[in-house]
Amino acid sequence: MIIIFFQVNSVFAINPDREYIRTPDSVKWDYQQLDIHTTDGFRLNTWIYEVKPENDKDIVLILDYPDAGNMSYFVYHSMILANSGYTVVTFDYRGFGKSQDFEIQKEYLYYKEFAWDLEAVTNTIFNKFHDKNVGIWAMSMGTIIASRAYPQIKNQIDFIIGEGIVTDLDEIMDHS
Repeated sequence: MIIIFFQVNSVFAINPDREYIRTPDSVKWDYQQLDIHTTDGFRLNTWIYEVKPENDKDIVLILDYPDAGNMSYFVYHSMILANSGYTVVTFDYRGFGKSQDFEIQKEYLYYKEFAWDLEAVTNTIFNKFHDKNVGIWAMSMGTIIASRAYPQIKNQIDFIIGEGIVTDLDEIMDHS
């Protein structure tokens, strides 16, 4: 029973990783590293994967990942998308990867500050790529973050793709 208890509870916990398992240059992909600052002063590490000009679909895709790891876990996903013609932007939430430190209580489901992180990234990317469509690929906890950020970013994005959509926070909290 104890093992099952900890397995179930770990599903609803934030588990950041400060170390990168790979980088875009480790797979020989051209990218730009960009520091983005949030309105409350946090520095976020961001990678922009360059698209090959002959494949460019004029779409920028911001990856808003789940509650574990960091953006380095999505290097292969990003490379495949960039190879298919999408400019891909990955970022680390505060307290994840090489972004600025942030005290995280691992038993939390998410932090409202993560929505501020997505807002800062979206604002910067919208201004940098004003001639392209901008969308968000939100995964699991990222769907909560995208939903919370949406009122502030709705005029800067053209679409959201939600994977593993969290629809009822009360239900999750009742079963955790």
